[in-house]
Amino acid sequence: MTQIKIPFALKSIETLEFATFDKVYKDGDEVGIETNFNFGVSREEHSLAVHFSLVFICHEKPFIKLKLACDFDIEPLSFKKFTVMKSNSLKVPKSFFTHLSVLTVGTARGVLHAKLENTEYDHFLLPTLNISEMIKEDVEFSA
Repeated sequence: MTQIKIPFALKSIETLEFATFDKVYKDGDEVGIETNFNFGVSREEHSLAVHFSLVFICHEKPFIKLKLACDFDIEPLSFKKFTVMKSNSLKVPKSFFTHLSVLTVGTARGVLHAKLENTEYDHFLLPTLNISEMIKEDVEFSA
């Protein structure tokens, strides 16, 4: 398997949503976490976006929510290599979006820590996630 090099830079981080809800969680309650990814593209700016959301749930109700977006500038010649000529769509390799998603999840972990620090929820951390199992295939954007 040949690895291609794709030069990129983190362009921006945006916290799209953050909330905590009182009276849902009590010490000792069982807690679950739901996560989700969405991906975006800007052909004009040669950039890709990873949107990541997480929700801590207790008693089937959310008590911590975070939505975050990281935008990445891609070197224009490398970005052009994503183009599928026949359909004029863009196809980004799974391995590259996995890498960008790992960076985004790490960023979300830091944002979550900063937002929860010195609160009643400061002991909640985003656990490690196996992103390569979450992104199953190349990501394609239609024309």
